[in-house]
Amino acid sequence: MSLNEMDAQKKRNSFIDELRGCAILLVVIGHILQFVIKVPLDGFAFAAIYSFHMPLFMFLAGYSLSLGHSDLKIAYVAKRMVCLFVSFFVWGGVMVYIVHNAGSLADVVLNPAYSLWFLWVLAWITFFVWFGQKISLRLKSELGYALVILALAALDFVLDTWRFAFNLIAMHCVFFVIGYKLKNYWSGRSADFKFFVKLCSALLFFTLILFWRFSQSFMLEKPVMTFLKESGFPRFVLIYIRAVFFVLKRYAVPLSGIVVVISVCQFLHKLLSQRAKDLIAFLGTRTIDVYSMHIFIVCVSPCFLKNKWIDAFVKFVLGIAIPLAVGSLLRKNAWTNFLFLAGKMPSVGRSHGEREA
Repeated sequence: MSLNEMDAQKKRNSFIDELRGCAILLVVIGHILQFVIKVPLDGFAFAAIYSFHMPLFMFLAGYSLSLGHSDLKIAYVAKRMVCLFVSFFVWGGVMVYIVHNAGSLADVVLNPAYSLWFLWVLAWITFFVWFGQKISLRLKSELGYALVILALAALDFVLDTWRFAFNLIAMHCVFFVIGYKLKNYWSGRSADFKFFVKLCSALLFFTLILFWRFSQSFMLEKPVMTFLKESGFPRFVLIYIRAVFFVLKRYAVPLSGIVVVISVCQFLHKLLSQRAKDLIAFLGTRTIDVYSMHIFIVCVSPCFLKNKWIDAFVKFVLGIAIPLAVGSLLRKNAWTNFLFLAGKMPSVGRSHGEREA
């Protein structure tokens, strides 16, 4: 690899970290809107963040994995799943037995939202990506990945269940695979996106987001389906129209939102100082620290101040600063890094705080 290629690789990684940093900031802001300011869940501000921020994380996770593991081995996949599951159950125990003082770890498995569901979902997605790779090698085609995500999406459409977070696994696997396979076609910067792609994505996102609902189907789905049923349309037409709404909410809105955010971040990248970009990039390398611990400050703790806007600002600052400080301490020990931050499994001769890239 030439020096120019090495410099380009470094810049790509830096910008990906900046994107991850922006994504975790959106997570904290989204939780502040939900739990501190308490905006309506059907409001535009809430929908604009929640519709794409976790798919963006999965997209970036897939892209980052492809840089170091373009050929997944079962040994790596198994170890990575163990690390993710261990941290998932550790935080699940904290939430169930300490924070809520109700339920059990069985409830955490049945409904991973009781814990850090992101870790549970990422573990299973890593397995399905490996499985898709095995099928692709057998077929000598990239169709293996497509078959896996289509099968998961079809099951999600038919079952429509939140148990074991299957709906989240099926949905986010698509974005992870897109990120994982995009390395050969995308350098990691929005400059690669044509203006037409950016414009269409922005128009699609800001139009569809008006009808996106957090815990419900697409806003137009119910009246449209009711009209079609009352008008006597055949069953296959009803299934087709429902599938269209399903794809719009699950995939079209998040994907267009991802393109918009990457484009905005690329624009900000040109305006911000190097120090600001380095700070955001550093935050991008500590996403699991902030993701796992900001919840206790933003979502669980009582109001600090009477003015909700000042309280929101204080919790925003503390929700980032405290997890970073605690995370830096956890990373110094191999076992705490493994248990709480999904770091590598400790072994003899391995330095403390060593983590999976």
